[in-house]
Amino acid sequence: MSLSNCTFEDINNILFDNNVKTIVIATHNSPDGDAIGSICALEEILKNIGKEVDLIFQTKVSEKYKLIVGEKRINKIIYPKKSKYDLAILLDTGTRNMTYRNIDKIAKKFIIIDHHESCDFKCKYYLNNNDSSTGITIYNLLNDKIIFNEFISTCIYLSIISDTDCFKNNNTNANAYLVSFNMIKNNANFDLANSIHNCISRNYIKLLQRTLKNIVYINKNTSYLIIREDDVLDSNVTFKEAGKIIDTIKFINDIDTVILLIENKNSVIVRMRSKTLDCCEIMKNFNGGGHHNSAATIVYNEDIYDLKDKIIKLATIH
Repeated sequence: MSLSNCTFEDINNILFDNNVKTIVIATHNSPDGDAIGSICALEEILKNIGKEVDLIFQTKVSEKYKLIVGEKRINKIIYPKKSKYDLAILLDTGTRNMTYRNIDKIAKKFIIIDHHESCDFKCKYYLNNNDSSTGITIYNLLNDKIIFNEFISTCIYLSIISDTDCFKNNNTNANAYLVSFNMIKNNANFDLANSIHNCISRNYIKLLQRTLKNIVYINKNTSYLIIREDDVLDSNVTFKEAGKIIDTIKFINDIDTVILLIENKNSVIVRMRSKTLDCCEIMKNFNGGGHHNSAATIVYNEDIYDLKDKIIKLATIH
């Protein structure tokens, strides 16, 4: 079901408007494969139609995405180069707490293109087709307007396999397979995309060895795992990489709901997966968001164990 308050035509009229010359694009903090694939695909598309495009990364992009993002933008914070643009676009999130907070104030017009179930921005142009990934929405938006070259097709394919976890997640549908098929027909480098998505380091294995024994089973259906900051630092992995652990433990037999909490200085990174609970509604209580079956947030200045108790209480109520 579409959550949009505008149409594809509305967005295309803005993107192809000759008076819209300067564009800035942002996505969520700690960008994943969907965010990276979407932002890089749209950047390439807009540059190909003559737009001047800047990107915002207010948290560093992982080294593994360097062949997509470009080596010069890896491990760097990138803020807007201009004080005012003709258009600002926010991709793959509608949650202010999860992105560059002033993204809606640095341009004459503001667009959100997303596929999650929550949005706390006031936005005249909010496009949310509830697709399996934001990259699919970009494809559906522009597939009859531009040529999908190898790079753009690779980016869109990466976005799909990232948010469906190679077609294993509950959000996978026929359209995800169809768009992937079309991207491969358009010479998407699926070997590159698959290697990026499936990439894990030896240090990540160390973190698994160190932390998986600490999984707590609350009841036969629910479990949680707390990862302390020292676990991450001593294993020499990034906090983003540590978050991937939930994609391992979510497949434990007979477990319905998994909660992962990662301590990071004065904040706690929370990721939640469930086959039955509305994770998005629960994470909204902590300024987060996401999908019905998958959501996340970052909570500042709160004890990790107190936060765990609050989340479990809400999960039990639901």
